Amino acid sequence: MDNFDLKKYLAEGKLYEEANPIWVIDAFDDSADIEKAGPAYKKAVIDIIKSKHPDISDKDLEASIEVMNVTWYNASRRNSKGSEPREMKVSAEDFADDAMEHYEDVIVFDNNLAEGKLLKEDVSPRFIKKYLSMGAPEVFEDIEDIESYSDRDKAILIFLDEEHGVTISDKLAKGIKGKAPADIIKYFQDRDYEYMSYSVMKRQLGVPVVTSLTWDETGGPIGADSAFYYSTKHKRKLNKIWRIKYPELDIPKWNESFDNYDTRKKVAQEIEDYYRGEARKQKGVDLEVPYEEYADMYVQALKDEGAI
Repeated sequence: MDNFDLKKYLAEGKLYEEANPIWVIDAFDDSADIEKAGPAYKKAVIDIIKSKHPDISDKDLEASIEVMNVTWYNASRRNSKGSEPREMKVSAEDFADDAMEHYEDVIVFDNNLAEGKLLKEDVSPRFIKKYLSMGAPEVFEDIEDIESYSDRDKAILIFLDEEHGVTISDKLAKGIKGKAPADIIKYFQDRDYEYMSYSVMKRQLGVPVVTSLTWDETGGPIGADSAFYYSTKHKRKLNKIWRIKYPELDIPKWNESFDNYDTRKKVAQEIEDYYRGEARKQKGVDLEVPYEEYADMYVQALKDEGAI
């Protein structure tokens, strides 16, 4: 510790506090508003958002902040009128993360949709080129008037044959011709193609799952490297629920503690095993679990463990 610089340590700590101030919402405040947190807090939120989205417009910036402002206003009302009101703490980073999530998931999507950039989810040009290049004329042998099919539809037919072992008939080809990826998957689900892995097909065809965690018979949550904690998207959505529904428990902070790693891993694995079992019962159809359901189950599991 001979090289320890106390002044530098204190200075860095102060800089961090200035960059990430904490908004403390009184337990009995029933009308929380970001303006009550002071100008430095709001400036920090704006700086964090702009550091990731430097081109965000003033209109979109204010709209994203206001969405979270209303969220915490509602949370403060529920908290203050509850049986055990608790002081709530919201860091600028947490507030900004949630505001950015709204901006990325809602505003950017809506803007792109209005500009015609997102007419619908679909396979990529790379996907089309890849499967057309395989040159599989035998796939089309039973299809009448194959020339009336677009390159995109032909690529999907080859994809189904090559990747999922689907026998391509004229009836099947007509049934999915021109359909969006989500509708193609529904076509097979409605006809009980139980051997197909729909979760794999969704990823391959570019069908997003944005409102829930998803399990198939092999495991989950799909989209994460392992448990929820290692997926930024899942982690952000769950942290938002935990901060609003269980402010007194501060689950995000609990999860970050190295001392809690073993318990966190154990509980997450038990929940994953449970949902994988439920997914298997659905015989090839993915199990979609709302984030709020998972968040509530996780908290209850920690309570059952005596961890919180």
